[in-house]
Amino acid sequence: APRSPRDRVLLSQQPLSRSLPTAPGGAATPPGCADLVVLRMAHARADMVRQVSGDSHASDAAGSQQKVALAPMANSLELSQLNHAVAAPGVGERLRIRIRDMRLPDGHGVDVKEVRCKAYFGALSAVMEGPDGRPDKSRLKDLKLEMQGGSATVEIDVGVPFPQEPWAIRVKFYHRPPSSLFRKENVAELTDVVPRPMSRVECKPGGHVSLEVLRIVPRSAHRALQEAAGRVLGQAIELGVEAVDVEDLCLGARELGADTLHKPGAVAALERAAAAGKVEIVEKLVSSGVLVTAAAARAAEQLATPQCVALAHQLLRVCAKPAGGEKVSLLSNAIDERLPLVAEKILDEDPGALGELPPGGESAQRAHTAGAWSVLAALLQRGDSMPYQPRSLLEYALRVGHVRLARACLSRCEGMDSMQAAIHTCLDNGRVEIVREALEAQWRVRSNEWSESSGPKLLTLECGPSDEPAECGICFEALHQAPGIFVSEKGFRACQHFTCLECAEHVQDEASDRLRIWRMRRDPRIPQPPGPVCPMCRATFAQAARLTDPTMDPRTFFRLACVPQEGEGVEDLRLNDKIVPSVLSALLPINVMQFTPILEKELWPTWCKDASSPNALAEADFLRPGGMLAWLSDHLLEMKVEGVRGGPPPLQENPEKWFRHFDYNGKGVLSKPEVLRGIAKAYDVSALANPETPARRARSEGIQRLRNIVDAIWDDSTWQNGVPLAEFLDKGGLAERILTALPPPEASDEHAVAKRTSSVTVEEALARVRAADMKRCEDDQTRAKERAEKQKLAASTLPMTRNARRAGSVRADQPGRAGAELLLASLLEAAREGQRGTVQAPIRIQCPFCGAVNQARAAAGHRVICGGCRSVFAVPAGAGLTAAAAAAAAAAGGR
Repeated sequence: APRSPRDRVLLSQQPLSRSLPTAPGGAATPPGCADLVVLRMAHARADMVRQVSGDSHASDAAGSQQKVALAPMANSLELSQLNHAVAAPGVGERLRIRIRDMRLPDGHGVDVKEVRCKAYFGALSAVMEGPDGRPDKSRLKDLKLEMQGGSATVEIDVGVPFPQEPWAIRVKFYHRPPSSLFRKENVAELTDVVPRPMSRVECKPGGHVSLEVLRIVPRSAHRALQEAAGRVLGQAIELGVEAVDVEDLCLGARELGADTLHKPGAVAALERAAAAGKVEIVEKLVSSGVLVTAAAARAAEQLATPQCVALAHQLLRVCAKPAGGEKVSLLSNAIDERLPLVAEKILDEDPGALGELPPGGESAQRAHTAGAWSVLAALLQRGDSMPYQPRSLLEYALRVGHVRLARACLSRCEGMDSMQAAIHTCLDNGRVEIVREALEAQWRVRSNEWSESSGPKLLTLECGPSDEPAECGICFEALHQAPGIFVSEKGFRACQHFTCLECAEHVQDEASDRLRIWRMRRDPRIPQPPGPVCPMCRATFAQAARLTDPTMDPRTFFRLACVPQEGEGVEDLRLNDKIVPSVLSALLPINVMQFTPILEKELWPTWCKDASSPNALAEADFLRPGGMLAWLSDHLLEMKVEGVRGGPPPLQENPEKWFRHFDYNGKGVLSKPEVLRGIAKAYDVSALANPETPARRARSEGIQRLRNIVDAIWDDSTWQNGVPLAEFLDKGGLAERILTALPPPEASDEHAVAKRTSSVTVEEALARVRAADMKRCEDDQTRAKERAEKQKLAASTLPMTRNARRAGSVRADQPGRAGAELLLASLLEAAREGQRGTVQAPIRIQCPFCGAVNQARAAAGHRVICGGCRSVFAVPAGAGLTAAAAAAAAAAGGR
């Protein structure tokens, strides 16, 4: 047996895996003595542990070190990566510390054989964050290692690891000089986390050493360590540790076996990180080998951010990867796992993935169950059957604001009598962007309807010819091209008059310029000019605006079309029957004189059904199914589509193009209402009436005769579902029958129709018109902001002059002061507008307000101040009076 503590420590430094000692002379130890040697080695290690523990200044939480039986090496786990944050409950452990290949810094003058070693180990926070940057020895365990030629090996019992957090070790190398054995001289030191595999560590202030620190844990604690690894991983993610620390935990967990990261704890940690949106940590966990499940993908998708949806897509791709290498539909997996946003991302990135879903109603039903509305919309557009009631599905799409699904439902009009309920749903849920699509779907449905009395829904049949549309009262341009209104400060119409938008804005700009120049002059003798007023009724207004298109925003159109009385609010607005003709003529090219009797007798009674107020239309009645909005939107869309597509080609010249022009659905079949509509648009229906019929009844009689003609030539047995193109073009087909039964059109009409034809389909025309209207709305908003800024600039007051600050007003002995300020303001304005340069020739121009003839150096577009009434007006194009005209004007005006 060893005879001294030093011998016992030296013996304990030998690895447990070494062979049995040999007897003196090189003979092997007798077999009977092998167990005795092993027993002596175990006793020596126990004595060393007790000695080290007695000399240490550290203590655990219980105040005394736990005594745990040391497990044999064959039944132990050697862990070099799993830190002490992961520990089996109640299981004692050992640490094996191995030092070798020590190299001291150059010039130190100390032999490696004279170096001694002392180590402190424990919680990382105690090693690194003690007082004054030194280790907190009260929380650490210390140990002396006997060095032999720069190497040492020792095992120490640490009991149950406490605290359960990452540990570290601090090793000090020193020597005692021969002159003073009681004095220590530090040679080098190092600090590193434990456990760690054998690797080189740099020392301070120089040199290096190879260090290995292993955790020796009983193999019976393997399962408990695996469970603890997953649990600690989840706790670390909750505490917000860095991604590199999570990667270290995963590296240590893999020491326990590849299946450790497949345990429920590790899987739950991945789901927790995905639910928190920690993309970098999730990527570290996946790359480390944590089992990926669809639940983690769902947790990431719940955040609904683009980054998290991409993360969920990546997780689904990993968990859906087949083991055998066969091809798997990722879109189908996303639907089955109820990942609607991931399914939408897959479909957006690869539209061809839709072909992986089988056609029919099953895929649509699965998409509906999973809530994958984008996929369902694509399936409906592909032609799959509806998985649910169309109207209910459309209302749901409008309510949640899913535009793609709403458009897909609107394109599938089967089973829907009308779209008014959908329009109400759009407006009630604030989905103005889908109102246009709903109105377009309604127009497509109503375009195939035929009324026995009025025929198809065509503007020329209902309202008469459009040869004399309403005009702007200022420039005499057609009003329906860009109708403008005057809006008050409350956002309502200031009066019932309409002008074109350009003239309305010009009136406002003139008033702003007069106010700006009056502020610049600061002449107290001149009163402040009034604000902008309507040129017809002199009603004041705040701004000029375009009359809102009812197909884009029906509610805003109704509120701007009404002229409120004093004190009325939004709820009290009513559309009076006296101003309805002017409102409709501002949008449609109709003759007001001919349209007003039709409106009063036929249309208004069907629109306004409120017996208590028969002369005023409320907003609910305006939006009512079959009401004014439906009538107005149908004619507006018909006019806009026809403006893009052009008129129909002559039937006698090109029957095939005529057929395709009126095949709105593109199915290659024309129904009887579509044929009637085509004939009514291409021919003058009034010419079919009896010549002796009064003009007021020619239209209705011509429609009835057209219906009788088509009924006579239509083969109900063969063309029950419509006439196809081949039978329409055949000899003796429908085209030849129509040309035979109807009188030839007049040459002038034929030429007018033939010169405006195109091959644009209805869907393409609707898309173009919709894009143009959207662009117009954006431009109007931008122009309104610019004009508001300009008004704000004009209303701002310039700094007062020096004399004005002294006396409070302009002095009478400075008559040129105001003119100088006006000249300066004009020069500044010309500089801003880039109009400085050549001197303009003098012209003589008459003031439109007082008739005075002014002489000024100005050109077209410049602003001139009248010398008589001080009004500001713009110089029109080609301005300037001849001498004779100026003399006549002077004689007439006296100036």
